[in-house]
Amino acid sequence: MTTSRGRWFRYAVPCAIYLLAMLLLGSWIIDDAGISFAYAKNIAAGDGIVSQPGRIPVEGFSNPLWVLVLVPVHWLGLFDPVITPKLVGAAAVCAALVLVQRALERRTSSPWPGFVVALVLAASPPIVIWSASGLENGLFLLLVVVLFVQLAERGRRWQLYAGACTAGLALTRPDGLVFVLAGLAACLSGTKPRDWRAMGRSAGTYVGTFAAIAGPYWLYRLLRFGLFWPHTYYAKRTYVSLSDRLGHLLAHPGELVHKLASLGRGIAGPLGPLLLVATVVAIGVLLVRKRATTELRVAALLQLLAVGAFVVIDDDWMREYRFATAAIAMSVITAVLAAHALVATRRRVTIACTVVVAIVLVGFAPRLARFATNPTTPLADIERQARRFNAYADTLHLKAGSILTADLGGQLLTSRLTVHDLAGLCEPAVVRTLKRGGPIWHYDHPAFSDWVFETIKPTFISTHEFWSNVSALEYDARFTRDYVAIDAYRDDYVLRTFARSVRSGDFVRRDVLGPGSLEQLRALTFSPRPEPLAIRVGERFGLVGPGSDATATELVAAAEAMRTTGRDPHRAATLLRRALVKPGAQRETVMTKLGESLDEAMRNAEARAVWTELARTTHSIQIAARLEGDSSAGIAQRGLAEYAAKRYAQVIETSDIALYIDPRAGQALTNKCAALCELERWDEAVPLCELAAAVQPGIDMVRNNLAWARAGQATAALVARAFQQYQAKQFDDAIRTSQEALRQLPTSASAANNLCASLNAAERWQEALVACSQGAVAHPEHEMLRNNLAWARNGAAVAELTRRSLDAYRAKKFDAVVQLSKDALAIDPRAAAAWNNQCAALCELKRWRDAMPICEQAVALAPDSATANANLAWARSGATTGSRRLP
Repeated sequence: MTTSRGRWFRYAVPCAIYLLAMLLLGSWIIDDAGISFAYAKNIAAGDGIVSQPGRIPVEGFSNPLWVLVLVPVHWLGLFDPVITPKLVGAAAVCAALVLVQRALERRTSSPWPGFVVALVLAASPPIVIWSASGLENGLFLLLVVVLFVQLAERGRRWQLYAGACTAGLALTRPDGLVFVLAGLAACLSGTKPRDWRAMGRSAGTYVGTFAAIAGPYWLYRLLRFGLFWPHTYYAKRTYVSLSDRLGHLLAHPGELVHKLASLGRGIAGPLGPLLLVATVVAIGVLLVRKRATTELRVAALLQLLAVGAFVVIDDDWMREYRFATAAIAMSVITAVLAAHALVATRRRVTIACTVVVAIVLVGFAPRLARFATNPTTPLADIERQARRFNAYADTLHLKAGSILTADLGGQLLTSRLTVHDLAGLCEPAVVRTLKRGGPIWHYDHPAFSDWVFETIKPTFISTHEFWSNVSALEYDARFTRDYVAIDAYRDDYVLRTFARSVRSGDFVRRDVLGPGSLEQLRALTFSPRPEPLAIRVGERFGLVGPGSDATATELVAAAEAMRTTGRDPHRAATLLRRALVKPGAQRETVMTKLGESLDEAMRNAEARAVWTELARTTHSIQIAARLEGDSSAGIAQRGLAEYAAKRYAQVIETSDIALYIDPRAGQALTNKCAALCELERWDEAVPLCELAAAVQPGIDMVRNNLAWARAGQATAALVARAFQQYQAKQFDDAIRTSQEALRQLPTSASAANNLCASLNAAERWQEALVACSQGAVAHPEHEMLRNNLAWARNGAAVAELTRRSLDAYRAKKFDAVVQLSKDALAIDPRAAAAWNNQCAALCELKRWRDAMPICEQAVALAPDSATANANLAWARSGATTGSRRLP
């Protein structure tokens, strides 16, 4: 008989482990959580479901129940963006740990299965991290455990409780809807065989409870926003539909296996995939032997649904399995129950517990420590960015202003500006223009550029990495016309990843600047980013990183490791600041590395201060290079290696250092000339290439580079004109202009891209395939060309499917027409011809109710099409009179 003291001790140990692990994360809150906080604040204030008071209503969150939980806290004035969500999340997790222990103890008549489950979940990095992140994961975990208990024990009125719990899961996250199936399965299996009336009553109670709780919010969403899923789903999705995603996974079983293996590693480290396989085998054995208990069957069903939902959900860029909370919890419960059913002796249970503890200590702790030292997008960082822009607005004495940025949570909580969301979570216009309502980010987006430069005209723009690339603001002439950089830098990530030279940073509209105000903005200074708690504690006790007695060389080496291997530029910047005050530090070298680290960390204001100070000592850098025997020729050789690695921006910087030592260094001039040509900066390249030719008149490469630069300068006007024609939708003119530019300069990536994009826009798919393929082969690093090649392939596929559907229509195979049209629309949802063909086929089949919305969509996409309008009239006539054809 278990004593009360022993029971509470077992309950307390996992909770204590969880709380200690959570404390390691310190005050970290993920920036995405700030979006939910802002919405809860606005709802509590009576402003409605808006990101900011006065903005259009948009459901910019995917966790409505979590938002509603936070609303009363705002009413009471007790909300703190760090303390409140951590307390609520911790309370939910601890309640789940105690609840699962009590339930398993009752079901197995042993305290050990529940204790092992609670211990593993309490130390699991995904559970600890995301329940402490400010997001809904702690609440989701609690609801999953409650549902498991209700379905396993099936006490009095369990259908009511299970229905309410499932409704809560569906309202906490969209993928929670999948657990409705578990409740239905329990209702149908919990009565006598063929007792249809009892099954009906049970299922009716369950479904009715679910619908009564979740139904009103879904109905509200549908009526208010016209959407079945939250707006964030349409902003984030990478597939056209759920069926498209399932089809992709079934067609690529290797990807499915890889994601399952990844989930296994998230559950239990390297042994996780084996654990999943062993669990499946154990359940099979128990089912064959008829020893599978009710709780094991329920756990296995919930695990199947949770794992299935995780696999189907698009991959998340954040680390540590943010969307795997339910899958991890149910996988652990199922594995332990299966093991307990197979191995019932106390000795073997003790051995199993020892193995679990070893996994926890050896596998989980390092993962948690790594995340704690370099957490994902802290809310505090974005709040610091928001305060920076508030300071900019105050300096300019702006009574009202706006900002376009992709980092949202901290901005919504802190900014006094109107925040426009470049990522599209709270901005339907971005989804309509930058994604064109589909799953792909488009680089050719004149409607998006018009929205930015003609409609919202943000006072400030802040971009970085992917968002600098996909928005392509600098490629529009209006950007240079309307905006000036406060603090910008050439984004090395974009150059490495997409082979495009763009600037990231902070920009301001020219028309809000007064005399000297830009210099005032650039002179503002801001506090540096503090170290995470895990780093401070670890260094205090000598557990992580270089200690206080580390030399400057050791600190610089550690910083380089952080930048390259650890991918933590924040930590690298801190180590480099410590190195600066150490004896023997090479100040200029350390300052350069510090500036680069701050640029990578997007801490623009701090980076600007470093580069400004470094600029004052540039001359000393060059003198030091000479004194150390580092000649301009040696530096130029490094530039040649960087050119071979296609790091063209770095080539220019290295060449500038060599040219400072020797302004007529031939190799450095040649390197810089070629790099400028690669980046198509023709006006800068021509004079430099002329100087290189004058210094080295007899070298063919130098003469070729000069000819390249002059040809590029001559074609630059044609490339610009073709782009303007493309934006004006004069596609035939853009094609001719691009072809002329390519005749003058066949190596022009921009001209090739303009030609490819224009042929695509003109729907000349076969020509586009040839042009895009040639351009992609000639410029494999050019991201836009690769994207346009994919567009051409999709367009050609849609055109072929549309042609086949027309042939099927003429052959009166109308069902085939419908299916072929659906296949085409899965590739391109805006293919008007496919909508129209499907519309006509449905009319032929007299499926008037199905035909109406299809025909309306065809007309919406092609309002001037006489055929589409005639088919719509046909569908309307058929719906009212049953007529087969119009008179």
